[in-house]
Amino acid sequence: MMNRWLVLAVALATACESSSSAPDSPLPPATDAAVLSPDAPVMLADAPAPALDAPVRPPDARGTGDAGAGATSFIYVGTFLGGLIGFRVAENGTLEALPGSPFDSRQSFDNVVVSPSHRFIYGVDRSAAKLVGHRLVSGVPEGDSLPGLPLDITGHPLPLAVDPMGHFLYLGISGTIAVFAIDPATGALNPVTGSPFPAGGGPVSLAAHPSGRFLYASAGVSGEVAAFTVDPTFGALHEITGSPFVPTPGALSGALVIEPHGNFLYTGGHRLDGWRIDGTSGALTKLDASPFPGSVGADVKSTVLAADPTGQFLYAVSNAGTTVAGFRIDATTGDLGDLPGSPYPGGDMPYSVAVDPSGRFVFIGNDDAAQISALSISPADGSLKKVEGSPFAANGLEPQIVTAAQ
Repeated sequence: MMNRWLVLAVALATACESSSSAPDSPLPPATDAAVLSPDAPVMLADAPAPALDAPVRPPDARGTGDAGAGATSFIYVGTFLGGLIGFRVAENGTLEALPGSPFDSRQSFDNVVVSPSHRFIYGVDRSAAKLVGHRLVSGVPEGDSLPGLPLDITGHPLPLAVDPMGHFLYLGISGTIAVFAIDPATGALNPVTGSPFPAGGGPVSLAAHPSGRFLYASAGVSGEVAAFTVDPTFGALHEITGSPFVPTPGALSGALVIEPHGNFLYTGGHRLDGWRIDGTSGALTKLDASPFPGSVGADVKSTVLAADPTGQFLYAVSNAGTTVAGFRIDATTGDLGDLPGSPYPGGDMPYSVAVDPSGRFVFIGNDDAAQISALSISPADGSLKKVEGSPFAANGLEPQIVTAAQ
């Protein structure tokens, strides 16, 4: 198979009309750092961060919130050649192209994330080494960039993550993690004091804990998972005692997903590993039953794991297969059990998987076919069934899927 750097990033988002969307919670002022060179000055709101025990909404697979009743879901697809493409998710799970799509013609707009308020969308333009962003209005990205964006990146950018409170954006760059404070009014970014922070190998994937207190980074080939506490006021990262954690010598660590209650973390590389998260320190302890049966990944950069918003189900794909595996998460032990009928047809070379914020649908990005497969989730047992009209054209290969919701 040809070596392709055609990367598609999908952001599933649930949004209300922008006039009724509340901004992300206030954030602290940030200071300069030497990682990025903004094209324009960036100013941040001078307001305190919320208390550490601020309420946290049940997150989706990337820890950014769940869908409210009557909300509308969207998919955003960042591709190597097709720019940023947008879809509205219909009530039955079919995809409808948004007016004006595609919205960005950048060559490799990948690793897309959406802010918890669903007001801003960010992505990495890997070929140009830039961090880009747009405002979302009623789910549609505006043509103009956010203030101060794009930002030039020094190093090799890979994963993006956003904290559940909407204060900070995390970017993995060549063995470090850059942290930016997000202006809740404009979406502008400023690097926090001390950024970038050492992260060891990689990172190839990032996962923010639902509480916002911890951040995890997988290293890829070394198999390590680094763990950090996050300063809730200034965003600084401090490595947790015992980090990095290694499942088994020789194992790869790729995609990371934290189930919505924040008790368990799962990693994919060439296999599926599970960890218990210490709620006080953030340290990881490998689950007794880990690794679990089944192959996931093959490409450590692919997003091959996704949890549903209730924390009951986990879905996994393998780049070398044509199916998606479904598991029930034991709420006490974190162990995984096969769902009825698993594995399910997933498409040609599934590269990534995401659960829609309402918990009703699973979307799979298929590599060679440049398509998105849609499957409905049974609320009774988590089993999957193909949505009518699936798969849908995505105009890009090696699809990366991330999710976000208001």
